Amino acid sequence: MKPILVIEGVEKPGNLGTILRTAEGAGFHTVLVADPKLDLFNPNVIRAST
Repeated sequence: MKPILVIEGVEKPGNLGTILRTAEGAGFHTVLVADPKLDLFNPNVIRAST
């Protein structure tokens, strides 16, 4: 079974990007964002996740 990460209420794009980058490094294959407080495709999310 592949691990799934569920996060809720992230407000800052940089924090979400960092979480995504860390989740990938930790081996998570799926990240579910419940009740996002920001645009998931914000350029700062993308920048922080790479």
